[in-house]
Amino acid sequence: WRTDLERLELIGRAGMRPYAGREDVVSAVAADLGVDLLMEGSIRFAADGWQVDLRLLQVPPGRVVWSHTLEGEEQVLPTAAVASALVDQLEQAWPKLHKQLN
Repeated sequence: WRTDLERLELIGRAGMRPYAGREDVVSAVAADLGVDLLMEGSIRFAADGWQVDLRLLQVPPGRVVWSHTLEGEEQVLPTAAVASALVDQLEQAWPKLHKQLN
């Protein structure tokens, strides 16, 4: 899943391993990467389906500037469809967000 969003670059979860166990993960990652926006997310599974939450944080102060939630009733998370939908949502929101943040 790729999209060309001005001044936005995504890194994989494996890049977070050096920060495991730290309380200041968001601030430390932002400082080490020299960025002012970080994306975080979570996936929850239940008997009646799943929920994926994605948030874009402005660092500092750790303020959520964009978020989106997707839910489904399937027992198996349709990873490709969810990732594609989240990228599409961020791509739609990005021009307005970019103007607000600059």
